[in-house]
Amino acid sequence: MKSKKGFYQVPCTEKSKVKKSTGAGGYSAIFQRNTIWTQGEKGKITITFGDYSCQGCGKDAAWSTIGSDSTSSYPSMNLGFIDPPFGSFLHKNKVYDVPQDADRNYCSSTAKSTSSCESGWTPGATVIHEFCHALGMMHEHQNNLNNSNKIVLNKDAVINYYIENGLGDKRTAELNVLDIYSDSSEYEGTDFDPKSIMLYALPDEWIAKGHNNPTKPNFVLSSEDKRYLQKLYPLDSSKKPEISVNFIDPNPPVWKVAWVEKIISETFNDLIGIKWIFNTDKILNRALSDDKSGNVDDSGNTSESTNNGTISDSSVISSETGTETKIPNKINQTVTILISCISVFVCLVIFFMIWYFILGNYYKKNI
Repeated sequence: MKSKKGFYQVPCTEKSKVKKSTGAGGYSAIFQRNTIWTQGEKGKITITFGDYSCQGCGKDAAWSTIGSDSTSSYPSMNLGFIDPPFGSFLHKNKVYDVPQDADRNYCSSTAKSTSSCESGWTPGATVIHEFCHALGMMHEHQNNLNNSNKIVLNKDAVINYYIENGLGDKRTAELNVLDIYSDSSEYEGTDFDPKSIMLYALPDEWIAKGHNNPTKPNFVLSSEDKRYLQKLYPLDSSKKPEISVNFIDPNPPVWKVAWVEKIISETFNDLIGIKWIFNTDKILNRALSDDKSGNVDDSGNTSESTNNGTISDSSVISSETGTETKIPNKINQTVTILISCISVFVCLVIFFMIWYFILGNYYKKNI
């Protein structure tokens, strides 16, 4: 869908195996209490970037199974969008280059900087949104606890949009947008939070005539998001849930794996009591090994390209944007060639001096 300013945005589809009390079958986009990860529980999240063959998987979609149901789903998360920064980013003492044509939600398709994105756009928002679903959070526009949600939707417009754009049928639209939850005995949450990262920025066309649209894009966790997550997962818990994170594509892009691990670790490690176990060492170490003989491209193969998702050791940080900018490798190559030429010249001079000395002595003895 298009945002109010024409930027591209993709609706997220959540999947939960829990049925609502209404008896609706299939997947539900609504969170229930028994999907919260319990203290000491061990489970897993399995991620595809859209290359895995499954229903709903694709590079133009983002969705996640809700809460602990992730363990029994495969894959449990599709990250067609991961909203990387522009340029490069640093992770585990390595600099990863982001392809120039990387897709970003709420940015134009030709964006080269944040100036071509929605106001307030922040890298990694889609990844955080989906991982919040994996932690048990639901879409905020469906939150009506304490009768706090004032959004009035044009149901026909929402359903028609889902059908016409291939996002699903009427039930999919209901599960992800139209259905609301209000029973506090079944649903855990706060009053409607207009600043939540879990809120859809709904198009005006979805709002019933005569009613205001209170939604907007949110790119960071709100204070209520943080408070709610900290309540569910205390940071000082001695029995934190252990969640293993696995990337299941045959050759996942190395920079994408590094970015997901970076943004989730930096967002949640000091906020909530979850022990994340990222199984990324094999992928990242393979990339470092390949990088000795050639850069690692977007598919995990080696190449000589310098701007396609490769790893680079040389970077500087721009004081204006705060992002890493790669130092051109041509400078290093020029210096190396110059040093080699000087070394060869010195060796030749020494050789000819020795040859001249030996030959000179020979002639002196025989004249």
